[in-house]
Amino acid sequence: MKMDDRVTLDARFAVAKAEGVAEVASLGGFVKQYSVVVDPRRLRVELVPDERRGVAELNGEGEVVSGIAVQRYGQNALSVIENVKARLAEILPSLPEGTSIVPVYDRSDLIYRAIDTLKRTLHRVLPADLHP
Repeated sequence: MKMDDRVTLDARFAVAKAEGVAEVASLGGFVKQYSVVVDPRRLRVELVPDERRGVAELNGEGEVVSGIAVQRYGQNALSVIENVKARLAEILPSLPEGTSIVPVYDRSDLIYRAIDTLKRTLHRVLPADLHP
């Protein structure tokens, strides 16, 4: 197994183990499959490239391997995001030099801003005696 394949698998399994994650959808990179080659004299099994189903690119700088952590139904989004971040932090020291994990879409800031907006709105519309 090449180093790139090991890093991809390590990251994917680490995120999949985070509490609240239903699955990790990956995009880009190269997928392998086992191929059974029928030969009348011997049966041979090889690891061969699978058909490529997508390409991921980041900021126009070339191909990358991408993964999307899918939250389980009914889970708290902020908790799942923090769990994923914690799992990724655990594997960062084991990554080969020059390899990085770059968050591309982190909803936590959006969620915190929405909560703040709701708090400000409730503060304005609720009677003063109901304010904490």
